[in-house]
Parts: sequence; C-alpha cells; structure tokens
Amino acid sequence: MKHPHKIAWIQCNDLRFVLPEANHYCSSVCYAYTQKQLIHTKDRDPDAECTVFFIDIRSHGKDFERFFQRISKLPKTRFIRSAVTIVGENPVNKNLILRYATFDVGTVDEEFDMFVLSIIGLNPPKANKKFSEIMGIELNEYGFCYTNETSPVETNINGN
Repeated sequence: MKHPHKIAWIQCNDLRFVLPEANHYCSSVCYAYTQKQLIHTKDRDPDAECTVFFIDIRSHGKDFERFFQRISKLPKTRFIRSAVTIVGENPVNKNLILRYATFDVGTVDEEFDMFVLSIIGLNPPKANKKFSEIMGIELNEYGFCYTNETSPVETNINGN
C-alpha cells in the first residue's frame, strides 16, 4: 500500500439540512479537527496535496479563524466551497474519485489517494438524558447540555 499523498477532507457539505436522518446542527468541532489533521499531514509530508471540501467554514472558539487563515495559505492546500459526491475507484491505479460542483467552475471529477470524512459530526451520549436528570442539568433540543451563549460554562438556564 502506498503512502497517501493527495488527500481530500470532506466536511458536512450541508448534509445537516438535506438528509432527514442527519444531525440538524453543526457539531462545531469538525472544522478545527480537519485543520489540525491537515497541519499534521503537512508536518509529515510538506509536499502533500491537501484539499478541504466544505459548504461553510465554522471556526468556533478562540483563535480558530486566525488558525484557518494561516492554514489556507499553506502550499498545495486548497479549500473548495462545493457540493461533493463520492463517485468510486479508478480500477487502474485504485485512486478514489470524487465529484464536486462549484458555482464558478461547475462539475469536476478528481482523483485522490485518500478521503477523510468529517460529515457525521458529534452526538450526545446515549445516557445523557438520565445523567442530566440526576445532575439537574437542562438539555437543549438536540440532547446536549444547554449552555448560555454569553457564558458557556453555565449549564442551566435558571442557574440552579
């Protein structure tokens, strides 16, 4: 097996609004994880060709936007706003084929050595409801601990 040199990261691509069974919220960490993975990849192989496919970049947290700006300027690194479909495998060289559509270029088929899928996001633990009842912590509509937007350390609306 050869070392992957041309790698595609596929973000949620707005599946949270398209598929009924998909999470209808942004997990808020996939983009940061992808950026960290991209940095690790470039540290180990500076000539690696790294492409991130996304609909929107959500840089949650302190300095994530500045981190994104730094990463997007790395050589042989592309961030492509697009809708993505995985087409299949090239039978000759076994590369993976990805089809994406952009507003300016249209539909493109491109081969990659490896895909990294970030489309599933995070889910609350199955025992979260029972745990929250025991601890007196309110949950939001998705089953995560409710947090105050201006004070994310607080877990209850009423401060109990």
